[in-house]
Amino acid sequence: MTITGFSVTGTSSHGIYVSNSTNITISANTVTNSGFPTQGSNARGIYLAATSSATVSGNTADNNSATGIMLGGGTSGVTVSYNEASRNAEGWRRNANGINVIGPGNTIIGNVLHDNEDSGLQFYTGGNNNLATLNVTY
Repeated sequence: MTITGFSVTGTSSHGIYVSNSTNITISANTVTNSGFPTQGSNARGIYLAATSSATVSGNTADNNSATGIMLGGGTSGVTVSYNEASRNAEGWRRNANGINVIGPGNTIIGNVLHDNEDSGLQFYTGGNNNLATLNVTY
């Protein structure tokens, strides 16, 4: 399955959410203003959970009320490349990253991550054996 060329804006939940899937391509989308900057209403721009063998490439995820791109638990074998994630912020606490990786065995390459509320690229508990290279964060 391929999700490409969409502009997703102003959602009350995650902009693009994929769960329990394999062989998914998410490319050339713009996801902005997902969720609300209040406790219990935050939402990620692009969120993969329990997903494998997927590609997230060439997307823009900005001004979302949580992490721009999230690889949740059980997500592995995903390549996240050449995306831009910026100005993501929960608003009520410092917690929104450009890219947040919790799943193991993923490749994060060539992304530009800037002006997020928290770090540009974060590997959190469970995010083992990942490869990150050629990313720019500021």
